[in-house]
Amino acid sequence: MANKEQLKILKQGVAAWNAWRVEHPDAKIDLRGAKFDWKDLSGVNFRNVDIRGANFRFTSLEGADFNEANLGLYQDNRTIIYITCFDYSDLTGAYFDIVFL
Repeated sequence: MANKEQLKILKQGVAAWNAWRVEHPDAKIDLRGAKFDWKDLSGVNFRNVDIRGANFRFTSLEGADFNEANLGLYQDNRTIIYITCFDYSDLTGAYFDIVFL
């Protein structure tokens, strides 16, 4: 289950989240099962994030950093990506076990 404190920081916006990530480079990020439907997360830093089972329906992730992120299965729920923009995103080493609808 997603870390509520980390989700609270992310809800403050991408700039606040990315600044927090710079200040806490060794933090273990847990966003499992989070819902990001209809969000603009362009440029977000999800590097090395456990984001299994998250929902990305109608989400903009343009220029996002998913380097080494885990977007796989979580409690029998797959990550859902539906009409989502990954233009210019870094997906190097990202693990996907997802259903494309």
